[in-house]
Amino acid sequence: MFNVDSIRKDWVYQKEFRILAGFIPLKKKPQIEIMEKMGIKFSQEIKNRLQNSDNIEMESIKIILEIFDEVKEFVYGIHIMPMGKTELAKTILESV
Repeated sequence: MFNVDSIRKDWVYQKEFRILAGFIPLKKKPQIEIMEKMGIKFSQEIKNRLQNSDNIEMESIKIILEIFDEVKEFVYGIHIMPMGKTELAKTILESV
């Protein structure tokens, strides 16, 4: 999830189900384009932050924590997919 608007919908509050927010910490800038081709939406602001970052791993973690702070009121939990870099998941989990 790199776009809060994708789940900030009125119908989310009206349903009786639980939502998990899924996050993939990025390791390399080319992953942005790959994820977009897979249908993951990035706001232009987030995309710019990631592309202009000197350390995309830490910037993506920072963005994930910001987004989690915005969605935590209406998600049941989070699913972190660290793509083999478990230390990134650990960093995120220690910060929430």
